Amino acid sequence: MTFEDPTVLKASWTVTRLSILAPEEDVKEYGCNGNNVDPPHMAVNRK
Repeated sequence: MTFEDPTVLKASWTVTRLSILAPEEDVKEYGCNGNNVDPPHMAVNRK
């Protein structure tokens, strides 16, 4: 995965991750929105 955002980064950077999956297992997706209290602190256009 490569991150490129000239508004916040001086140069792009890349992260490499190796994931080893067990052939007998299903790939599962997980997302947790419960008790999500951080978005107000991550406002992009804060004044």
